[in-house]
Amino acid sequence: MKYFSRKRKDSEFRNEIIFRDLSALKESLKAEF
Repeated sequence: MKYFSRKRKDSEFRNEIIFRDLSALKESLKAEF
């Protein structure tokens, strides 16, 4: 059970990182054009 909750937290953390990367990418694209 502990392992499962930790795994879920890891995936949420990864999603947050991906979301942040996408936001940064969008901002850099906006700066380019």
